[in-house]
Amino acid sequence: MMVRLQITHYRIRMANLVHAMGLTSLALALAFSLTGAVALAAPMAQTAAGLGQAATFSVIGKAGVTNTGPSVLSGNVGADSSIIGFGGAPDGTANGLVFAPEVNGPESDAATADGVLTSQAGAAAAAGPNLTGLSLVPGVYTVGSALLPGELTLDGPGVYIFLASDLTASGNVTLTNGADACNVFWHVDSAATITGGSFVGTIIAGTSVTFGDAASLDGRAIALTGNVTLINNVISGPSCAAAAAAVLAATSTPDASAAATTATAGAATAGATATPLVLVPVTGVDRSVNSALALRSWLQIGLVVVGMGLMLLGYVLRRE
Repeated sequence: MMVRLQITHYRIRMANLVHAMGLTSLALALAFSLTGAVALAAPMAQTAAGLGQAATFSVIGKAGVTNTGPSVLSGNVGADSSIIGFGGAPDGTANGLVFAPEVNGPESDAATADGVLTSQAGAAAAAGPNLTGLSLVPGVYTVGSALLPGELTLDGPGVYIFLASDLTASGNVTLTNGADACNVFWHVDSAATITGGSFVGTIIAGTSVTFGDAASLDGRAIALTGNVTLINNVISGPSCAAAAAAVLAATSTPDASAAATTATAGAATAGATATPLVLVPVTGVDRSVNSALALRSWLQIGLVVVGMGLMLLGYVLRRE
């Protein structure tokens, strides 16, 4: 009799334990459904900004462009006022054309592109503001007063959009697994300062863009209201702009510092056909994010099945 009571008592304890384990599994499944989406959240959509006439420019400064030293730019340079320091060695060299004092068309297209970037803030995920050490998939990111003293990795093909209040960078942006400088965009509310390192992407700043000595950029620097300041810098590309023909014609008129070339916006280059750069919109969730979401879903299902099974087993043990 005593042995039978002990067995019954043991069975009840086991039933309670199994029942508790089942409840725990169900609770974990519920927790994943409530918090898992936040933990694995990624920007849901991103659309590249077509730059129009601005696509062929390495630098546009509404209030002017000032260069010191032998900077080398792969594309055009434009400003509404003076462009200083691009007369060839030992000063800066622009492999495209130098446009002053008016680049209304490219400036307007750049402002339109900036609007496309900011219109996607609703789909943005928060990152930073210190971007050092992050590895990001394509998407839209709000980064606040962004800092990059170290390395930022952009991982995978697609469009990257960063929405910053201001930007200070001295580190490097690294592209991996098909990430392309053509599809990296930085909207900056006020000033962007690239003090050193190797930066990537088209920077569209509300006020100014300032480069430190020997900093490099694979992309473009556009200041919508202020100046672009260069000191012995290299701005190369982005390489996707190479296929875009210049759509501004030049006349031989030196600027205040050297033999710069001025042009009228919108005129066709002699003998050339205008070929504006077109970036294909990219939308959707990155594949790596899809995989993570699928894994989370299967984990939830597994926890529910295990939880229900354990609770059923606990019920059977109690009945016997």
